[in-house]
Amino acid sequence: MKILGIDFYEGNVEGILHRLELGGLLVVPAAPALTRIEDDLDYYEALRTADIVIPDSGFMTLIWNLTHKEKIQRISGFEFLSGFFSDKDIRHNSDLFLIDPSPEENAANQQFLSERGFMLAKDVSYVAPVYDPHLVEDSKLIEILEACRPQNIVINLGGGVQEKLGAYLKGKLTYRPAIICTGAAIAFLPGKQVRIPK
Repeated sequence: MKILGIDFYEGNVEGILHRLELGGLLVVPAAPALTRIEDDLDYYEALRTADIVIPDSGFMTLIWNLTHKEKIQRISGFEFLSGFFSDKDIRHNSDLFLIDPSPEENAANQQFLSERGFMLAKDVSYVAPVYDPHLVEDSKLIEILEACRPQNIVINLGGGVQEKLGAYLKGKLTYRPAIICTGAAIAFLPGKQVRIPK
């Protein structure tokens, strides 16, 4: 369903996981970031050209459903990640690459995944630098990803930057991985932030 010129995904988590088998960029924009799309055209372009845009914003879905006949169902980033990391095929393949904002969060995320049966190599993670929000590029990261070619890249950075990084990777990489921009949502899973009841 197109909202604000962005094609939001209509379906369930299982459908998203099926589509990600073919690779592509997945983003989960929150309401505060959506209010800034007119002022940040690079961010807007990243959302507009993403392959899957999850309708995570409860406020957006509420306003849309109150004012339109066609309804859209909210899917939270937390709900998606829970399904993604619970998927048997993904867990058994363990072909993941994590991009984290700090060594501490990287360690917590790796521990969380290893406790759930993921066999992660030590070189399948990257602590990102602080990017210039007006020019999100990282040639070093491109080199690393081209060398190990992971099928699933999970970007755990802040909103507004991670989507631009995901779009940059999608445009620069010579293969088509699933690039998953879920931001801080993963922090709820290992307990780095307050847990959310299902």
